[in-house]
Amino acid sequence: MPNRKEAPKGAAREAGAPRLQLLFVSVPRPDANVLAIAAAFLAGLLYLPALQYGWVWDDAVLAAARGAGGAASSWPRPVLEWLQRGEWWLGAGNPALFHFTNLAFHAAGTWLFFLFATHVGLGPGIAFLFALLFGAHPVHVESVAYVSGRPAMVAAVFSLGALLAARTRTLCSPEGCRSKTIYAAYVLYALAAFTHEAALVTPFLLMGLDRWGPERVPATRRRVHYAGFLAIFFVAMLLRFAGPAGIAPSPAERGLPEAGRAGALLIAAATNLRLLAWPFPANAMRALGESEAADPSSLLLAAGALLAVAAIVWWRRRDAAVRAGALVLALGLVVSLPFSGFSAAFASDRDLYLASAGFGILVAGLAAAIAARGRFPASAVTLAGLAVAVGAGFAVQQRLPVWRDNIPLLEAATVADRSDPRPCLRLADHHAARGDARSALAALDQALVRDSTLAEARSRRALILGSLGRWPEAEEDARRAVAARPNDAGAWASLGDALAQQGKAAEAVEASRRAVAIDSTHAAVWYNYGVSLAGTQDAAGAEAAYRRALSIDSTLVEAWNNLGALYGGAGRIAEARDAYLKAVELAPSSIQARMNLALAYLRLGDKERAAQERLMLQRMDPAAARRLSEFFQELDAPAANAGGAPKR
Repeated sequence: MPNRKEAPKGAAREAGAPRLQLLFVSVPRPDANVLAIAAAFLAGLLYLPALQYGWVWDDAVLAAARGAGGAASSWPRPVLEWLQRGEWWLGAGNPALFHFTNLAFHAAGTWLFFLFATHVGLGPGIAFLFALLFGAHPVHVESVAYVSGRPAMVAAVFSLGALLAARTRTLCSPEGCRSKTIYAAYVLYALAAFTHEAALVTPFLLMGLDRWGPERVPATRRRVHYAGFLAIFFVAMLLRFAGPAGIAPSPAERGLPEAGRAGALLIAAATNLRLLAWPFPANAMRALGESEAADPSSLLLAAGALLAVAAIVWWRRRDAAVRAGALVLALGLVVSLPFSGFSAAFASDRDLYLASAGFGILVAGLAAAIAARGRFPASAVTLAGLAVAVGAGFAVQQRLPVWRDNIPLLEAATVADRSDPRPCLRLADHHAARGDARSALAALDQALVRDSTLAEARSRRALILGSLGRWPEAEEDARRAVAARPNDAGAWASLGDALAQQGKAAEAVEASRRAVAIDSTHAAVWYNYGVSLAGTQDAAGAEAAYRRALSIDSTLVEAWNNLGALYGGAGRIAEARDAYLKAVELAPSSIQARMNLALAYLRLGDKERAAQERLMLQRMDPAAARRLSEFFQELDAPAANAGGAPKR
């Protein structure tokens, strides 16, 4: 049976023309390879600012594991892990090399997009135009600018390479498709399959292209190739589900509600399709609420959008490029959905790289058909395409800084969905970690505007207000937190701390006791309980609570310091010294711990070591050193001073 070849009507006309119509000027037609390289170069050039970015979000895991883990931890991805370990070794842990690798893969993906477009029958001109659009599509920013966002992109690049290698005409002859060069396709597919689950659809893409592509390849001449691809597929699936990695994350972890999962998948598919057409606003923390998943109008809109695309494809079903693009788009969307057992999240930009290639081919086929019908001049189609590409490039430049660090990333998420308080909570945590209490409080206030009953926001607000010494306000927020969530140990602990700092000892002990009763596994809960007991002069109870906290977390500096204060107050100066030594060992820059250690040395008569600590303080904090000198002069100071002051 002879092969069947198809191409858009305008493709033959373009291929035979010696010149190319660019805007309103006829220019010499460049070589297709030159156009492919130019598109790839421009796609890489667009992401040069990302080379100066650091680690963001999950990248912290990757950096801590020296190239391992991170994006490779939720799926058996040996290829990705080898790549990351090699980058870490070559770049000595510099994130710039990781960002450069992402840039290079995106440039390669754009180059392969051009080759694939011409392979399915599009002319070099339209292929170049849409390769520019593909390279500048804002939906790719998360894959390229975010190191841990790379898996689906890397897999898609290898997958496209495998498809093109498998369908190279030299592999197929009238005698069959048994050329040894098919092994290049096998290798590329193996690299893709062991990089990300998005590549698992590659064998089915090959079968579909053989059946519906511009050149039909009979199945009888592909059996060996299909067998090789499917063997790799089954090995990848076996590795995925045979071990602990096969345990699927919960729907909530993937941004889906527990109920209405089937409808949620339909909405996720429609949302991903919308992101390919209009990827705004930027939001790396998209989630689907219970109400939206159960809303009939949301389901109808999602079904309507998908049916509209299906209708367009059916209308142009005789166009090989449209058929090929629809096939890649459909299977790319399937693997981007948060099915059970897979790690995809609801509507995640970084999972759409393969689907975006199919979307680009589909739209390019439609554009070629419009140009071929002659209803619009070729120059007008070219001008419109270039304008969209330039606009997309500007959008990429606007979106890139979002991935500079976690703060702008979370700020973008808070703006993208003004009903979701979760990005505000995470933003508050990052501001607090940076010591920016004012910004942290502002983020928590935003969260409470979106959900006034949110106990987490109240509890965290109480902690930050306490760090600022605004104890009455901290008490109020803590009380509202425990009222909303009576079984929250952290909220009770915060309330106990706020009460203790205001001298409400009895109430503080009761609140701290409630926290310990709810959850006795956290060192901070026991530490706060010890502070409350110390406020009631229950030294034995406070010591036991501090000891319990240290048995859970021996690095808790505050507990060692307060334990030393208890010992000093009881005249157990040698034990106080040992506790302060441990505190100084854990936190050499702690002014309070060093002052208390110097005082303990002084009371033990070890003036030489006390002087050494004073000298160290002189270098760290001259004001603290002067206060310590005053203590040294008061040799008859009370025992309480000898023991030091607890940190509340």
